[in-house]
Order: sequence, then structure tokens, then C-alpha cells
Amino acid sequence: MDTHRTRAHLLVRVAVVLVVVPVAFVVALPMWSEIEVAVVGQALGLAGVDATRVDHQLLLTGDRGTLVLIVIGWCSSCAPVLAVVAAAWVLPGARRRRVGSALAASVLLMVGNVARLAAIGWFGTTVDPAAVDGFHDGPATVTSVVLVLVAAAIVSLAPMGPPAQRTPPGQPARRGQPARRAVIASAAASPARNAPST
Repeated sequence: MDTHRTRAHLLVRVAVVLVVVPVAFVVALPMWSEIEVAVVGQALGLAGVDATRVDHQLLLTGDRGTLVLIVIGWCSSCAPVLAVVAAAWVLPGARRRRVGSALAASVLLMVGNVARLAAIGWFGTTVDPAAVDGFHDGPATVTSVVLVLVAAAIVSLAPMGPPAQRTPPGQPARRGQPARRAVIASAAASPARNAPST
């Protein structure tokens, strides 16, 4: 009965995720992308790159040239963050550990993606503008994949608490150690039945 109830509860959570996450992505993406672009622009400004923001785009000017950095849905960390939060909500385990793992994975994804986007902008304006497409499709894409895999590992491999102790067959379940100690103390205080007489 408990197994069927647990499965039903899990299926309900999965159904809710399948409905809520796409809607949340569509609603949150515009503002999310603008915030990421603003943070990337600030980071590139500290690196000496002139950045002008227009919505979810950055006009970047550096020592080697000019670049327009556009952050679309696939470039944003919005979808991966929603995915790890949804996974942490669906997976079993202690609530505190699931919340902590989702928070850690989300911070990793957001900070890592900002660093990735800033690296693309810096490379295209400071190092080699002609090779920026290769940098985007190569190291930057690999970095994105690694970030997602590490975030997934954090959520799925988070400690779920110690396993429940099983009571050996034929023995009553023990609720705590104090009762056992009391029984041992009582047995030690009782005289032995088979003690030889003198």
C-alpha cells in the first residue's frame, strides 16, 4: 500500500514538473537573460572591454575589434537551473539536503554561465575576433556541458541520510537504546538461576 502511494505521489510530482517548468521558462527567460547580460557587461567592463547593453544583447568593443554578444534561451542558465530545482523537488530524500543541493547546483550554473559568456566576449574582442565562433563552439560549449553534468551530479548524488536499520527476523523492533540498557541492567542485578550452592 505504501509503495503504491509513494509511486502515485512521485507521478504527481513529475506531472506538475512537466507542466510548471516549461511555463516558468517562458515567463522567466526574458528577465533572466537581461540580468545575465547586465552581469556579463559589468564583468567585461572590469576586464577593460567597453560594453553597451540593449535588452539581451551586448555591443562589445575591445583592443582587437567589436562584437555583438546575444544571449538567447539556449545560452542562458535559466533552463538548467529550472531543471535542477525540479529534479531536487522530485527526487526522494531529506528536504534540507535536497534544498541545499539545488541551491549549490543553481549557483554553480549561474556563476559558471556568466563566466562562460564573459570569456566569449573577452576572447572575441581582445584575443582573436576571427576565431570567436570556434571558441564558442569548442571550449565554451564544453564548459557548458561540464557545468550541467556537475550540477546534475550534485543534485542526484547528494546524501540522502543514513539507511534505515532493519530488525532481524524473530526479534521485536527496538525503539531506542535506553530501554535495552535498562533490560541489561535488570538482568545483571538478578541472581543467576543455575549458580552452584555451597
